Amino acid sequence: MKLSKIFSVILAIVLLLPLVAYADISNMDGVELQNIVNDAKAKDKVLVVDVRSNDEYNAGHIKHAINIPFAEIEADPNILADYKDFPIILYCKTGKTSGKAAKILDDNGYKNITNAQGVKKFNYELFTYKNITAKMFLDMIDSNEYTIVDARRAEDYAEGHIKGAISVPLETLEANIDNIPKDKPVYVYCYSGSRSNAVSKKLNELGYEVYNVIDGTKEYDYKLVK
Repeated sequence: MKLSKIFSVILAIVLLLPLVAYADISNMDGVELQNIVNDAKAKDKVLVVDVRSNDEYNAGHIKHAINIPFAEIEADPNILADYKDFPIILYCKTGKTSGKAAKILDDNGYKNITNAQGVKKFNYELFTYKNITAKMFLDMIDSNEYTIVDARRAEDYAEGHIKGAISVPLETLEANIDNIPKDKPVYVYCYSGSRSNAVSKKLNELGYEVYNVIDGTKEYDYKLVK
């Protein structure tokens, strides 16, 4: 084989390497992501991760998104190991940092990674309460200085609820607001994350430090009690 042909083959392989490395990473525009988080069924089929800093996340994030800063993903790629086979959508300000995070996760065996349009590139509806996974929730409740709110219907609460949770159905939030202390963090859960999202938004607007648990009793076995 002539040197020119060998060089051409080597060049073709080199040019293809980035495509192979990123083969499992998809891109998503803001319209599609906004539609997903606004759809009660579609949002349960993905995990949305904001890789910006805590301060940037707290200032305003996409609905249902949890916060795992890029530095944490870079330091520990297995930080989302429970979701290695689950569709994960990452975003940041411009798509650059989330793209780097996507590459790290892809290199570490995550099966379905998408890099979405950043918050500076698309006018998303943003929220300021915090979203957490079931694992984050269980890790955080290591003291008695918190309130757990069950936002499901009263009859669902009676059938079984997280130990220590108080029943505050979405429809009765205003009537029960005095039962929720304002001087400690509030963790809100429901069946699928939709009702808890609405309650969390309202409590946040009223000045509570609130965490919406995106994994409801449908998605996670909380060992409910009666």
